[in-house]
This record gives sequence, C-alpha cells and structure tokens, in this order.
Amino acid sequence: MTIKITPKIDCKACRGGGTVGMGSVPYGSTWVSLPDDYCDCVIDQLPEDGDNSEIELVFSQEVLDAWAADVKAENDFLAQLQEDTREAFHDEHLYRQYK
Repeated sequence: MTIKITPKIDCKACRGGGTVGMGSVPYGSTWVSLPDDYCDCVIDQLPEDGDNSEIELVFSQEVLDAWAADVKAENDFLAQLQEDTREAFHDEHLYRQYK
C-alpha cells in the first residue's frame, strides 16, 4: 500500500523536502555518503499500521515554487558569472595585445 504524505513546509530539518541526509562514513581512503532518509515530519504522519507501507512524497505548490525560484536564481548567477568571465578574458586579451 502506498501512502501519500506532504512534508511540512515549515520543517527546520528538511525545509519541505521530506528527506534528510544522514551524513557520510569513512570507507578506506575515501568517504561514502549514506542514503537520505525520511524526515521526522514525514514519519510522524504515518498511520500506526503503516510501517510496511511505501511512502510517496507529495510536494505543496509553495515548495515547488520555492525550488523553481532557487533554480532560476542559480541559473541567473551562473549566467552572470559566465558573462563576467568572458568580459574579463576579453579585456585581458586586449590588454596583452596592445601592451
């Protein structure tokens, strides 16, 4: 049985994402990330008899809009960084050419 759960948008641990990272552990000469686990705000919404149920996270429109805004802001930042780098390279090239 699949249970649909909407993570709480005001959760301090997952910020509405429904999962939290469990950290990482040493493995030889490197570190391995542990898989994400469901946040307490999701687990608390499970019914008493729902321990063996599959969880489907359903995100609120507010969370989806916030994620979209974050992606747009990151894309805008990367575009500006690319433009700044292009201008700096061009300016350096002109400086060396006419030095």
